[in-house]
Amino acid sequence: MPVDHDLTERAVRVIDRSGWGTSTAYPQIRTVTLTWVCPACQGPRGLPKEHLFHEDGHWLTCDH
Repeated sequence: MPVDHDLTERAVRVIDRSGWGTSTAYPQIRTVTLTWVCPACQGPRGLPKEHLFHEDGHWLTCDH
């Protein structure tokens, strides 16, 4: 089992504001899987940190 910072892929939470101007909930938090290797040096990316923020009357959490 790889050590946490040695993973080649990682699921992170991102803000999705693509529904702005529509009847869908705005914003939404989506989970996406990213390649966790730097494209420039091929080293590991830094570890994500939880980010709590207030937007449009709601408290939301994403990764930063």
